[in-house]
Amino acid sequence: MKRALGLATAFALVMLVRPAAPQMGSDAGGVAMAFGFVLTVSFFLGQAVTRIGLPSITGYLLVGMLFGPYLFREIVPSLMILGPSAVDALQLLDEVALGLIALSAGGELRLSSVRKHLRSILGILAGQSLAVFGGVSAVILIFGTHLEPLSEFQGALAFSAMLLLSVTALANSPATALAIIQEYRASGPVTEIVLGVTVVKDVLVITAFTIVLSVTVALAGVATEQPGPIGFFSLMAWEVFGSIAVGFLLGWLVAQYLRRFGQEAALVVLAVAFSASTLLPHLHLSGLLAC
Repeated sequence: MKRALGLATAFALVMLVRPAAPQMGSDAGGVAMAFGFVLTVSFFLGQAVTRIGLPSITGYLLVGMLFGPYLFREIVPSLMILGPSAVDALQLLDEVALGLIALSAGGELRLSSVRKHLRSILGILAGQSLAVFGGVSAVILIFGTHLEPLSEFQGALAFSAMLLLSVTALANSPATALAIIQEYRASGPVTEIVLGVTVVKDVLVITAFTIVLSVTVALAGVATEQPGPIGFFSLMAWEVFGSIAVGFLLGWLVAQYLRRFGQEAALVVLAVAFSASTLLPHLHLSGLLAC
């Protein structure tokens, strides 16, 4: 009760001050202040929801929805805490966080577990991919003429848009599943299958998107400087297998460091996640897949 009262008081104070400080979230100081407030509220709300049997990430998601750049922008714009400019400024933290999540997932995953549950993993991926891809395609085919801007597309262009949207729908962030697994320290065959599906799906989505992109460019007849089919598949192979190779190299280097020195392990892992998330995209590699 006291914690809820404290959260309500802090929220009320920020809401009262916010209209008088419209620049909040538009400069470095404002972004840091807004982000610090959101982090604090997220922590306490995450702790609060655990009391009713929900994982703490539920509280984090609620705070993100409440203070993000969309809810208050449509209702009371003057009360928006994190505007679009602030979210863009914090994009680097988002990438580093995903890198840390991927490192955690890779650290929990064992190749022996993947081999053991390979049939289940592939079955889940096949069912999920067919259901999502087919479902989104069906919705676009049925209602596409009533949706903007899909209603403006005709023929090959409409089919290309359907393919791109359907394969994009396959992608989802692994953060939620991994956060719940780590919070509850879950283990066992179900956890191993979930981790396997999460990691293998990253490879699947990258491969599927590259293939569909090459097909849609050809169908739409778009003038582009992108490489032809051979170039697309070469780029796909480089992004997938190159990222995996870099991931093995990073893992080996981290393991050697921990074995020989073992000091400041958290700082080293953070540096690896930061480097992979920021540098690898410039080489057309996936930092998330490498981590």
